[in-house]
Parts: sequence; C-alpha cells; structure tokens
Amino acid sequence: MATLPNFELGPLPLGLIREEGRRQLLDALDTRRGKKVLVLDPRISGFLRFVAEVPLLREHGVEQLVLLDTNSLAQNGIRSVVYLVRATIDNAQTISKQIRNTARCA
Repeated sequence: MATLPNFELGPLPLGLIREEGRRQLLDALDTRRGKKVLVLDPRISGFLRFVAEVPLLREHGVEQLVLLDTNSLAQNGIRSVVYLVRATIDNAQTISKQIRNTARCA
C-alpha cells in the first residue's frame, strides 16, 4: 500500500497543513454517527489522498466514496451523507438534484 509523501522537509510547513486538513476532515466525518457516504467534488477528489487514506476514512465510518453527480445515491442502509465539495453554484445545484433524485428512489 502506498504511503503519504513526507512533507516535513521543505520551505513550507506542508506536514502541519496536512495534519490540520486531516483533523478538520475527521472532525466533520465524526459529526455524523455510524456508516456514511462521502461525496467528493471531482475537481478536488485527487487531493484527498494527500490528507487521508481510505483505511483512515473507513475507521471514521465512511462506507462509500463517490463523486458528485446528479445520480441518486444507493444508500444500502446508510443514513448519513457528507459532501466535500467546492463552494460553487454549480455544485450546490448538483447536490440539490442528487438529493431530489435520491428522495424519489427511496
């Protein structure tokens, strides 16, 4: 399994920035108890691997990682959805459509 790169050696405190990002992400995940779906903005999903690996996300209840789109979410008994997206009007509209489509399928 690949490990996170070492950011300790360099002119910027990237290790500290990564740790703070990880702490904030895990705090956000831990606000919802139990199993959850983590919905990611496709434009930032690649950066997630620099903050937290999948096993760590699973320890905090993430059962599924999916990219943001308008399709309904197959929740399979999962009651919580956490969105990690950029704050844009397009993303807000996509989230709204996804919630409506998921509600129709329920």
